[in-house]
Amino acid sequence: EYVGKTLILAYGKVPRALGIPGEDKFIGRGVSTCATCLPPEEIVIGNSTAKEILDIQEGDRILTTDGTFQDVLARTERDYEGEMVKIKTRFFTEPVFLTANHPVFRMNIKKGKGANYWKFEFTEPDWVEAGLIEKNDVLLYPVIKETKDFDSILISDILEDVDIDNGFTKNKHETFSARRVKNETKIDSDFMRLAGYYLSEGCITSGGVNLYFSRNEVGYIEDVKRLFEILFDITPTIKTEGNVSRIMVFSKILRDFFEKLFGKYAHNKKLPHWMMLLPSGKQIEIIKGVWRGDGCIRDKDFCIVTNSRDLAYQLRDMLLRAEIIPSIQKRNVEDLRPTSI
Repeated sequence: EYVGKTLILAYGKVPRALGIPGEDKFIGRGVSTCATCLPPEEIVIGNSTAKEILDIQEGDRILTTDGTFQDVLARTERDYEGEMVKIKTRFFTEPVFLTANHPVFRMNIKKGKGANYWKFEFTEPDWVEAGLIEKNDVLLYPVIKETKDFDSILISDILEDVDIDNGFTKNKHETFSARRVKNETKIDSDFMRLAGYYLSEGCITSGGVNLYFSRNEVGYIEDVKRLFEILFDITPTIKTEGNVSRIMVFSKILRDFFEKLFGKYAHNKKLPHWMMLLPSGKQIEIIKGVWRGDGCIRDKDFCIVTNSRDLAYQLRDMLLRAEIIPSIQKRNVEDLRPTSI
């Protein structure tokens, strides 16, 4: 008799079933074979960022089936020759490639008939091999269940090249015209909405942060101006040229703060991992800000456009927490460019 927390049976490349009670029930949930794997280019959610498995490192935190993020203890790789299964769902339109015996969590929906057409019955979900999935099966995706709220953060915890003086953050090499900023920043609905505005319409400049809106979006422009005033005690400068209004915030500290939190260029913008664990009510304000900047209403839905893959996946996971099922549609930039001038 051998006793241990983990049992590994190394049979070789060809997986073999043990044929013992409970094996089928726990396959993929503690029991697996060496042929259970995904291609290195497949995407998983690590540290709330869409990463290819090839880029996953030990210590990263991966979104798991129970909706929590767990530490990666190790990554293994091997040669594989055999069948690959391609799964494409209605809403998550980017296909997933799996080995045929990789377990997936599946259920079925039985639609009502006649006068009860609107009644649906859901079967109990179960784990099945990917090779056994059929059209109209419903695959389950984990919704983030971890919640960790923050009342406030300190700018000095985010930035390294700053000093603190009487509760205000200042540059270590402070110029005569430099503006100091309150070190403590409240993580409330106002800050969340401002983060959404920046993710959609903001950019980093040599002297601060700029946001761009149509000159007709007066309500949004005034909202951004008010948010900078109440959060950071800085009044932005607004300049309108043609149909575009530019909101300019001159502050090196805020420039570095926003760049460190959310990224500099449009294709690199994303939320830090801790913001993905905030209560859903706060995250809704992020979505509101992003939608006001890069959103539109269509016939049957509302749409948000971004060229940041990470942000697209993060918006999806936040919407799921708000019980809204989104659909991601990926388009190549070449398809969006006009073929003639």
